[in-house]
Amino acid sequence: MQLNRISASMIKTYNTCPRQFYFTYVLKMISIKSDALRIGSRYHELVEEYHNWQYINMDLLWVEYDCLRSYVKNPVEWNVVQTEVKERTRFQWVDYDISLILDRLDEDKIVEYKTSSFDYKEEDVRWIQTLIYVYHMYQKTWKIYPMVYSIVNKKKLHQKKYKPQQMTVILKEKELLETINIINKFVKNVENDIFPCKEWPQIWWCPYWPKGTGNCKWIMKWK
Repeated sequence: MQLNRISASMIKTYNTCPRQFYFTYVLKMISIKSDALRIGSRYHELVEEYHNWQYINMDLLWVEYDCLRSYVKNPVEWNVVQTEVKERTRFQWVDYDISLILDRLDEDKIVEYKTSSFDYKEEDVRWIQTLIYVYHMYQKTWKIYPMVYSIVNKKKLHQKKYKPQQMTVILKEKELLETINIINKFVKNVENDIFPCKEWPQIWWCPYWPKGTGNCKWIMKWK
């Protein structure tokens, strides 16, 4: 496969399951849309509207509005420069354009909003999206921005004293420079058509085969 661009979500998909990447970005198969994806997308829109001082009807009872209510009570402290920052950039030593969307850029940090069905751990926020977004700002400003994740656990919204998680990642320069190696390794694998299948329970959910990716083996023969 010849790449035209790269994004954090592409690398995340490949790391989750290379075969899933193949279905999504090579075959361009239509995937099963989950409720979690719908709720997450709408929640992002609502938080953006909130920080842009737009009117939001908070009387609605949908899950994404419950997520917003939880966030509004415990927001990430802000000095907002811009929300929904769409960029297309190129990193040194990488031969492809990289697309990224920052949920929120503050004067002193990058902020990312997540909805989930579980509490995040440290390894859940120290991942490729953090590396790419922080590296992008580092390349623009020579400043290593902290990246703050605000995570709403949908299963805990009914708890009276529940507060969304707020996790801050501060990368060291050595960690940041590893971004280039990760990207180039991904590029090499994709361009060499390396798309093995990960088995259940290595991957707990697949947008093509919800019961586990073992079901996808029959689709085509692999070299």
